[in-house]
Amino acid sequence: MAANLRARPLYLLTAILTTWSVAQFWLCWHAVRAINITTQLEVQRLEASHGGLILHVRGLPSGLWMRAGLESVAGVALPTIVGLCLVAGGRRWLAAAVAAYPLANVLGGFHEGAALGLGWQQPVAFRNWFAYGVVIDTLLLVLVVGLLVSAMPERGDPVPTRWAFTRVIPVVIVLAGWWVTRHPTPDGHDWVWLGDAVTFVVVAGLLADSALPFAARALAIGVVLPLSTGTILNDLIAPHQIGFPAVYFLHHTLIALATAVYVVGVPSAVQWFRAARTAGVTATA
Repeated sequence: MAANLRARPLYLLTAILTTWSVAQFWLCWHAVRAINITTQLEVQRLEASHGGLILHVRGLPSGLWMRAGLESVAGVALPTIVGLCLVAGGRRWLAAAVAAYPLANVLGGFHEGAALGLGWQQPVAFRNWFAYGVVIDTLLLVLVVGLLVSAMPERGDPVPTRWAFTRVIPVVIVLAGWWVTRHPTPDGHDWVWLGDAVTFVVVAGLLADSALPFAARALAIGVVLPLSTGTILNDLIAPHQIGFPAVYFLHHTLIALATAVYVVGVPSAVQWFRAARTAGVTATA
């Protein structure tokens, strides 16, 4: 299949992702600089208005913009890899489900959650920048999936449309029921979490039902997909004093693998039941 890849969509994909990444590094640098300048001016104003008052306020670390930029790049790269796995596994346009990650922030009213690009969190007109960022990140992932579909030819053996996400519905219902019992009066952050969680299990189901080799599916579901969640991404590129959230990663991995086993196991169980029933009828006859 690699020999049949179309180069032009891949060149365009590389250019778009590179441009977005460079813009994020610049926006992160601008945000950190603006916050530090604003903090310094506010301290000077307070000291001038209160004679003899000396305030010692530390600004944001100068290297924070680099970590924020790297986290932004990881925030787009990981869903892109998940989308690539879905496209390669025959779930071509269904791979656009990864765009629901940034779109889930709409549920928080642009007050809660985090866009994929941390550069959108500008100190001035924060909500407007956040809203623009969510829209741009969502469109970016849709465009990325479209270019991947254009670059990758159709499989010679088309994957049957088994609609794995319909088999995820019971998982979503259980997840939503558990969420409702824990959040009887949900706020914006809770709604964003639910949107991310539903997207997570749906994408896990689609990956499990794809035509990728077993090892590739296990790697995508058990490693790449959990890393792409907001809970992990927030600490993935972290200061040295913060450790990798191994507990959250293990939890997400177990949920993803359990969802995948359920999705794959349903048709297998149905086939086994039908075969056993047919064998029983034949034996009786």
